[in-house]
Amino acid sequence: MLFLSGRLIQGFDIGGGYAIVRAMARDMFSGKAFAKLVSYLSIIILILPLTSPVIGGYIQHHFGWRYVFLLLLILGILLTISIAFFLHETLAEKHKQLLQVNTIFKTYYTLLTSRVFIVNTLCVSFVTSAAIIYITITPFLYQNVLHLSPILFGWVTASIAISAALGNFINAQLLRKLTFDIIVNLGIAIVFGGSLAMLIFALLSWLNLYVILCPMLVIAIGVMLIGPNLATKAIDPFPQFAGKTAALYGGIQTLSFAFWSAIAAMFHTHNQLPLVALLLTLILLVVVIKSFAHKKEVAVHYK
Repeated sequence: MLFLSGRLIQGFDIGGGYAIVRAMARDMFSGKAFAKLVSYLSIIILILPLTSPVIGGYIQHHFGWRYVFLLLLILGILLTISIAFFLHETLAEKHKQLLQVNTIFKTYYTLLTSRVFIVNTLCVSFVTSAAIIYITITPFLYQNVLHLSPILFGWVTASIAISAALGNFINAQLLRKLTFDIIVNLGIAIVFGGSLAMLIFALLSWLNLYVILCPMLVIAIGVMLIGPNLATKAIDPFPQFAGKTAALYGGIQTLSFAFWSAIAAMFHTHNQLPLVALLLTLILLVVVIKSFAHKKEVAVHYK
């Protein structure tokens, strides 16, 4: 019970920080500058859970799993000190009156009834949940079925972060020449292609490290072409309450992570089929939502 209570408190802290960081970013940037910053934030958010198994694997191997939480305690103390002394307020003084409770509820109502915000937020939440599903399923698949050591598992997972960093770099270059929509559609095609390749391997009953890892490396690139650009499309149209928009966006994305992680945890993983089924579900949901929204926009335009 003590362990679960501690993890619950950690979850509150992580969720709060995850929502606040984008709100602070939107206070300071907009347009393509915000898209590039979100791209960097996204790669950090992806890298941390994907590379932490490397550190955790070495700690578990040499000292035991309890020392992982000792490291987290030390990092938490250092982070608290850093925030207290070096993090300054990003919200302009003239916007602080918007923090009244009735204003917050009105703002959230506006956002939750906005097709632009909801469509783009749901799509980016679903597609970035691919990383959470991977993190939830593969520890059991790699270590219990494929018998990878904790250290090797950590390095394998970290390679996904390297691929995501490559996707981030590609996205930054493409933003110089292409529109958000073209890059997002390219990312959707890449994620779908990687998921389809993994499905083919699964149907052929091929089960080894490479038939899981290689498609995921491709999918990670596609996710980084989708996430930052859809985040910008969701948040940028609301400069009058940019911080609350980013915070609500982060909250919805965190809820998506929790939901899909819980779904992934229900599967008894003996092969890669649960992983690929959930990945295909996510990208197909994105396609359906975008298509439905586009039809609505066309219908409104012709009226």
